[in-house]
Amino acid sequence: MILSELLAQLHDQVHESPRIERISIGDRYVAVKFGSAAGVAYRPKVDSIPIKPGDALHLAEMALSDNLMERAIGIATTNALSWLIIPQQLKFRRGDPTECIDIRGRVITMIGFFTPLVRRFVDAQEVRVVERESFLSGKQTRFLSERQVLKCPNVRYFTPAQASDAVKGAHTVIITGSALVYGGMEDYLQLAKISEEVMVVGPTSSMLPEPFFRRGATAVGGIEIFDADILMDIVENGGGTRDIISKCARKIWFRREDFTDQL
Repeated sequence: MILSELLAQLHDQVHESPRIERISIGDRYVAVKFGSAAGVAYRPKVDSIPIKPGDALHLAEMALSDNLMERAIGIATTNALSWLIIPQQLKFRRGDPTECIDIRGRVITMIGFFTPLVRRFVDAQEVRVVERESFLSGKQTRFLSERQVLKCPNVRYFTPAQASDAVKGAHTVIITGSALVYGGMEDYLQLAKISEEVMVVGPTSSMLPEPFFRRGATAVGGIEIFDADILMDIVENGGGTRDIISKCARKIWFRREDFTDQL
């Protein structure tokens, strides 16, 4: 499993485990902080549970928990610990890998709904969106108004059970990092292996990228947090990705071709 490999890598490379000082659980994200470092992960739609701060490597192990909230906190901790390693050892690029996608006349599959991308991909041949059934309701999705849907006639919607059909023939597959929280990341990467581009993106995937590359991803995008305290406040007050990017983090990404020697 990706998370098991990441935890083994962290245990091998983080020699002094810091102590988590603060945990924030908001409406959209969960976050953890130690010192000037922090990590964030998608908040699953389940009831919150009390989780006490403690040893970071120990909390990171919760990434393997069957409890979704514990898993999210573990992934957020994994992200924070990853940034003890990334700046010194790994090459990363500033910006958003999805901006490099060749769109016109292409088939794009998104595992997870990315509102700005649907709007940006109006010139694609087809945009396929895979989302949970509880998310797809009434007017196709709770994030697109009827007017916006009419502006995107090339969009088709699929449930996770239909992911194989959604990925088949796609030139580019974009997978939300939140699939680490809900599960299925390895399955989606396996389905997407034959696509030209396979990207894992979002704040939840702000971690060491090699396990994703070994499973066929061509790019992994996340965020670099530059103000941990602001992040914690944003998360606690229910802020989302736009708030985080505009106030305390910047988008970064890793390209598989930069990691040939490590794979």
